[in-house]
Amino acid sequence: GSASVNFKDSYLKENAPTNALNPSVAQSVSVSVQQNLLRGFGIAVNERNIVVARNNLAMSDLEFRSTVARTVASVLNAYWSLSNAYSDVTAKQDAFDTSQRFLDDNQKRVDLGDLAPFDLITSKSQLAQSKLALVNSQTALAQDEIQLKNLISRTGTADPLLEGVSIVPTGTISIPDTEESFDIKALVATAFENRTDLKSTEASLKNAEI
Repeated sequence: GSASVNFKDSYLKENAPTNALNPSVAQSVSVSVQQNLLRGFGIAVNERNIVVARNNLAMSDLEFRSTVARTVASVLNAYWSLSNAYSDVTAKQDAFDTSQRFLDDNQKRVDLGDLAPFDLITSKSQLAQSKLALVNSQTALAQDEIQLKNLISRTGTADPLLEGVSIVPTGTISIPDTEESFDIKALVATAFENRTDLKSTEASLKNAEI
């Protein structure tokens, strides 16, 4: 708290004959005391820090949940991408084998004189295109596998347990015969209820209001 005392003294003399009080003296004294009796009074002030700490803890939990959800989604996307890459490699390998058999058959026909050698150009061109498609598919498969290894291990391909291991998906994407109907409004409500970023923003606003 604080206290103060002010004293003021003034003297006035005028040459006016009509002034009855001449000279005149005016004195004043003022005393002021200030004490913050209610500062920090009650539980609201101290409770503020507790509420903010609780909100920060909730925000940390929401951030953790959000990180886990993003990681799980990334792993699932990488897994299904790898599964599709395996299917694509299988299809490209079948196409290459078919082109190879077609070229071999045409070569035999050329040897027997049943086909002109010029006709082998088309078969060789198809084989070359199939080979290029197969190599591109195998490259995409290798890249998807590395991406999945990086997600499931902190060191990725540097992990000795994963370095020489091939990841072979056991599941494939299947399209159901009948499309299941969903309640769009319920799905949207569930999505908003589980969005951690919205809850984190709400907690930040509560902290700002305190």
